[in-house]
This record gives sequence, structure tokens and C-alpha cells, in this order.
Amino acid sequence: MRTIDKLLNLIFVPKCICCDEPLPYNCEEVFCDECRAEWENAKNERCRTCNQSIKDCYCGIRDNKDAIVDKEIHLVQYDKSVRNAANKLIYSCKDKNVGAYFRAIALEMYKELYPRLEKKDYIVCSVPRTVEAVRRKGHDQSREIALEFCALSGLRCSDLLYNKGTNAQKSHRTLKNRTENASKSYMINSDVNKTLKGRYVILIDDIVTTGASTVRCAKLLKSKGAKKVYVMTIAKTVR
Repeated sequence: MRTIDKLLNLIFVPKCICCDEPLPYNCEEVFCDECRAEWENAKNERCRTCNQSIKDCYCGIRDNKDAIVDKEIHLVQYDKSVRNAANKLIYSCKDKNVGAYFRAIALEMYKELYPRLEKKDYIVCSVPRTVEAVRRKGHDQSREIALEFCALSGLRCSDLLYNKGTNAQKSHRTLKNRTENASKSYMINSDVNKTLKGRYVILIDDIVTTGASTVRCAKLLKSKGAKKVYVMTIAKTVR
């Protein structure tokens, strides 16, 4: 545990990332025992689409026309009708600006997902949150996870994309509306051609539902020369 985290633990009692139950002082974990077991079970579920284990599942995203996204990998499935550890973790990431949470998720991605990709010198970026959401919540969860992932992997993290939209994707229910909103919201910085030309990119997001956001971002990255774009998420939404 980092010195700063130890000091913060003296002031703020650490709590489980899922259920908010207090954790022991100087605990290296972010889960209580019950939620950790539930989380591990979620990672071992079978995909409801292809029936393979989540770790072996490479199911494509719904809006991935012309194979813009080269591969999508994820830790768990998200089912909004079930209130389990996976769902609670995602909500915690969105709502709480807690560095230990982002580090824990990045570590999960580093151990479980990163080995499933080709060994390349990747550039890492994230699907950006709206400016309004960042102002309201105080953080961009996907960017924070990407930064922590790069600290573990030694890869370079770049803010290649930005979100000029005002409406979050979750406010649009249909695939058509999500695609239209994504095309208006996500943009790429104009000076990244040399950075991206011929490069492999890991695009990090917290959850993929229809894939409209990730496809739009991948399309932008490839328009500036990226060779392949791999999407890495905490969860994919159960269809």
C-alpha cells in the first residue's frame, strides 16, 4: 500500500468497492470477503451469447460494422436486472472518485485481459466522459483506469479523444440514437497523426452496451492512422 493511501486510511475508513462495508485498517483489498467471492464468480460465468467462459469470450459488439473494433475483451457481464458485485463495482467507478478503486480494476485488467492481446507496444487511451459528468462527479472513470493500467504495464497513456457532447450515452435507449449521439459527441485531437500512424491502440471503457461509443472512437483512431484498436472494458451488457 502506498504511503499516501496509508495516511488517507487514518482519516477515511476504507470501504468495500461494492457494498460499502468497512474494511480492516491497512487492508490491501477493496472487496469484503463476500463481494470478492461474488466478483470471482462473475468472472467465471459463461457468456450468454456464445456460451464460452468470459475469459475465452470474444463476442463482437452489436454496432461493429466493417470490423472497426478489432477485438473486444471484458472481465464480466453486466445485467441491470441483477444487483450483484459486478453491477455495484461499475456504479462505484462512475460515482466515486477513489484512487484505490481504479487501481484495483486496472490490476484486474492487467492480470486477466492484457495477456489475451498480442504482444505489441500499445498506445492506451480511453472513451472520454462528458465534460458535464466530469464536473458533476469530479472524475472520468475510464481515464483513471487507463492511467492506472499504464502504471502497471509501462505503456503510454494519451488523451487522444475528447467528448464535446452534453448527453451521456445512457440517456439514449436505441442503437440508432446511441450511434447518432456518439457521432456528434466523440472527437479526436487534430495533431495525433504522427502518434497513431501504424500503431496498435488499447481503448479502455468501463462498460460496453451497444458499442456505439467504442466503435465511434475506434473509427476516429483509425482515421488518424491506427492499425488496430482493441477495446478493453470492465463489463459487456447482457443482450
